[in-house]
Amino acid sequence: MDGMRNKGIFACIAIFILSGFAPPPSEYQPPDVGLPTARIRLVNNFPGSVVRPLHLPGDSCFPGTAQQAEWMPRLDQGKRETIGIPMTDLAGTVRFTEHMIIAGVPTIFQFGTAWPGGYRKEMTCLVAIRFTPQAGADYEAVFSHRSDPEGCAISLRRLHLDAAGRTVEEPMPEATSPPHC
Repeated sequence: MDGMRNKGIFACIAIFILSGFAPPPSEYQPPDVGLPTARIRLVNNFPGSVVRPLHLPGDSCFPGTAQQAEWMPRLDQGKRETIGIPMTDLAGTVRFTEHMIIAGVPTIFQFGTAWPGGYRKEMTCLVAIRFTPQAGADYEAVFSHRSDPEGCAISLRRLHLDAAGRTVEEPMPEATSPPHC
């Protein structure tokens, strides 16, 4: 099964590179000290998949042209890395990583995976979401399986604690699928 997972990751990378984006993305680096930042939790809620999100800060379309595109760490089975974002019920049961990102500029997160789809067939799914993070805010981006022909989806919500210390999840209607470029 690991071979199939690796094949899926390589398929997603190939899709991304062949879509016209150059140069290849670098590895994630936290924003420079002094820049306004937000925090984001990247969640893999797609059973049986290994996902490696791509971050495109400063881009307005997908697959983008930003020189600063970067691969985020893989969301492997059992992975849970936190930097203090308030926990949600979902985050307590799935794989996730949390990161600092630059605030105040449009940013795109792309998620993709591949999985066996029947006899000698591999299914792939690639989705992206665009929003402008606010300084000091916390977000949760969730990649999940869907049973429709698209096969997967991404949702984004803003998180904060209420007066009683409970996590409040606010939908983000301003977060949209980026236009294709």
